[in-house]
Amino acid sequence: MSDLKQEYAVAREHGERKAMDQLARGISYAAAGELTLAREIALYHRGWHDEMFDRPAPYAEPELHYLAGRLDARRQRAAATH
Repeated sequence: MSDLKQEYAVAREHGERKAMDQLARGISYAAAGELTLAREIALYHRGWHDEMFDRPAPYAEPELHYLAGRLDARRQRAAATH
């Protein structure tokens, strides 16, 4: 749950309302014992933030939700430049 709280703090700093809502849902899942869903949400947002801030993937073989977050961030960045 601490990963989710850290990602929430980053989203709050950047004013990312949608990310804050999704991360709050992840924190709620974790508190309710739904750790798999909470972990998937945390991985997605970690991937999204790593891509947006040009950080390398911290894993040798990143998980699917992490990669999905990076891919969505690339799409958003590409759409913003057009």
